[in-house]
Amino acid sequence: MITKVLHDLQIQQNPSLTRSDLILLPKDLLLRMLRNRMVLVFSSIVPWWKLDLDKFEGMYYLDKIEGTHNWSTGSNSNKTYQLWFELPTDKDNFLRKIAELKLST
Repeated sequence: MITKVLHDLQIQQNPSLTRSDLILLPKDLLLRMLRNRMVLVFSSIVPWWKLDLDKFEGMYYLDKIEGTHNWSTGSNSNKTYQLWFELPTDKDNFLRKIAELKLST
């Protein structure tokens, strides 16, 4: 039985932070992540599986922003997210991925 439990066990390192994790971060790291923050507004279903979130090397925080006003379309959106990156290179790579996806559609 133990063999079956261990066989079905998957362990993954997940650099995604929760809101509770943010409280535990040192202030300098939190400030660095705030500097590497972006807000994303999607007009349709969010294609998370295409955004390569698993390719980030550092930690990141992803959170849905409720009740925001979409400044680009002038409408309310329920698909607005903030994304904070520990590493500027992760932010740059993510922006590249977003650009690739926009060009391919």
